[in-house]
Amino acid sequence: MKKTKSIVLVFVLLVVLVFIPFPFGYAWELERPDDFISIEEREENATTDGKASLSLGVHIHEYYENSGMLDYRDGLGLRIVATANSRKILEYGWAEGYYYWYGEPWLPNQLFLGDDQAAPIPMPIKVRFYGGPGSAEYTHVWVTSNGWLSFYDPEHPNLPSPSPYNTKSIPDTSAPNNFVAPFWRDLIPTASGYVEIRYGKVGYWPGFGYTVNCFAISWEARDITGNTQIFQVLMEEAPSWFPLGNHPYRQSRIWFQYKSVTKTDSTTIGVEDQGGWRGAAYNYQDLHNEMNLEFGDLYHYARIKYLTIKLSQNDPTALTDIVYDANWTRGWNIKLEREEPDTTGPNAYRFLKAFAGTAVLLLGPGTLVGLLIRGTLVILSWADFAAGMLSPAKMSDLIMNDTYTKVPAYEPTYNTYPVDAILGIKAFWLFTDPNNQNHTLTLTSELTYEELNAQGQPVGSPKTISTSVKLKMYFDDNDSPATADLVVSNKLYSRLYLGAVYDNKDYYNISAVSGQELTVTVYPPSDATFYLYLYSPTGIQKDKSEVDVPGVDQVVTVVADSTGLWTCLVKQHSGRGFYKLVPDVHWPSPPGGCPTLFVWNGSEFIDEGVLNIHSEPDIDVIINHTLTTTPASQYFMYTLKLAEIAYGYNYSHSYIDQVKLYTIDNNNVTHQTYLLYANHSRYGNVLWQLLFSDDLRTDTLKNDEITLKFLASPWIKDPKTFIFQIEGHNPLKE
Repeated sequence: MKKTKSIVLVFVLLVVLVFIPFPFGYAWELERPDDFISIEEREENATTDGKASLSLGVHIHEYYENSGMLDYRDGLGLRIVATANSRKILEYGWAEGYYYWYGEPWLPNQLFLGDDQAAPIPMPIKVRFYGGPGSAEYTHVWVTSNGWLSFYDPEHPNLPSPSPYNTKSIPDTSAPNNFVAPFWRDLIPTASGYVEIRYGKVGYWPGFGYTVNCFAISWEARDITGNTQIFQVLMEEAPSWFPLGNHPYRQSRIWFQYKSVTKTDSTTIGVEDQGGWRGAAYNYQDLHNEMNLEFGDLYHYARIKYLTIKLSQNDPTALTDIVYDANWTRGWNIKLEREEPDTTGPNAYRFLKAFAGTAVLLLGPGTLVGLLIRGTLVILSWADFAAGMLSPAKMSDLIMNDTYTKVPAYEPTYNTYPVDAILGIKAFWLFTDPNNQNHTLTLTSELTYEELNAQGQPVGSPKTISTSVKLKMYFDDNDSPATADLVVSNKLYSRLYLGAVYDNKDYYNISAVSGQELTVTVYPPSDATFYLYLYSPTGIQKDKSEVDVPGVDQVVTVVADSTGLWTCLVKQHSGRGFYKLVPDVHWPSPPGGCPTLFVWNGSEFIDEGVLNIHSEPDIDVIINHTLTTTPASQYFMYTLKLAEIAYGYNYSHSYIDQVKLYTIDNNNVTHQTYLLYANHSRYGNVLWQLLFSDDLRTDTLKNDEITLKFLASPWIKDPKTFIFQIEGHNPLKE
């Protein structure tokens, strides 16, 4: 794995998740299935104490029914990842240095940018920026014509917009982050029509007595007042050594040099880390020509010592099993094996491999350790470990109510310490009851770290932070009208299950008053058909939906003729799997409202007004709306929002089939942008429903919102007109 990718994993591994609202009190819960089923869902949590950060991601993989491979009745497969970093304590500071300008022929490469343009540049060296050895090491920069650059991973670019001027303070968590700004000002091309940028690898030596490899970039441009600005930045290659007697530089030093600049306009000068937590700024009013600013490491570090994943419960009919296997227990910057016992220090780790169980891994010479294996307490000495008596296969048998995997962090090179670490394991949550009990499980990740001084010595005692995710597996007890679950109106109930063996029907109660309208919608899996029935409080069937097409939504609607608990039945017809249920109880009223369009202008959403798609039921209309607000491009995306606002009515319901956004450039050429993201406030991801003009729609009730993001192509500069197109209908009568 490339080292530049590891830092991306720490930030990104747990970010690209689809949020689904849950009806109960746990982060994730599931009605227990009656057969093997692939779930493939994720949950996460994170925490920080201002110096270190920790995330826990749980991938709920598969459910096993009566699986002989597990030796127990049923089980849930889990893949668990803990990601930790202590970069928040890292800091840069600045001081004036020795000025030595690098020009031709040392900077042989040329780049010509127009106004407010940017381009990616590969570097022949690695630059370590707000990271430790082996992490946050970059080989690519995104260089802008406005005097700043940003580091990025070419496989996950997430490139910022080349903003003309940064008005925010340093540091600031708002975008953009992860930047180096020697002279961030609204710069414009010179008389040649370009901002000229030169770059290349050089050796930087003045004032050191030795040479360090650097990557240098210089700018020549004008500002909006017409003054020419010439400046450059040099970034040190990720240090792997340090001169005898000096402090160990663990981050790359960065030098700003100013050949010819003016102070006639506001300018941002400084550096900021990947999340906007740390940064260092310089006052542009103190600049002068032939000046050097050195941004260097302030020698504040936090070493990651241990990373732990725990599975905890107090349940006589459930067990946890962590699989120790080289294919599943792995990570980044952690020790999973050691060939020789480490006998140095008072807390020496003595083990062959990281493992799971109740054993304490802090072992001294001759110390005994107790392991609970299949309910039997086994006492083993270190000699037993060294002799291989506890094999990885036996380690996988460590089953109990509380299990954990704890590993120490890895020291990459002499006198250097990791500030990023990842630990991943595979585990099973096993059940011995015949599906008549509820089960809960708490998964916890812990990060233990210690702060270090400039000489690499610990400062104070180690600190520990933790974060958790709770899971719940509940049994099916609503398979008769007498045990029906009570559900509330206008709420999405997800992860409901119908099988083909014994759990083939579910009953739900809905409270309604005579005269109210009841609508119940069931969203089945794509390969299953579930029928839907609605019964009055006296048990009389009032409506049914028996559309015998897999994956098609089932909907029943009645006006209540009596007050009480109305019952709906969801019955398996073919297939099996998880479904969603949305009950809706409302007072009928004249139709009012339609989707209202809002456009993000860079600082707030601007109301564009109502999009009138009133029509007869099931008859879609197409409306083209020319935006009066120019949408702002952020991360190469335009953000819009559709909101169902009833404007004085109690009820409004729109059905939306497709949305598009067109741009018209200065040559009157129309370009269609691409819909990249669509998230419904109740249903979550609805991108697939809105991409095409077909029979697949999403709907919005009163107070619902859909957030839309369209690709803002960098090749269409300054589009003069935006047209938003919506296809759908808001029924005149429903």
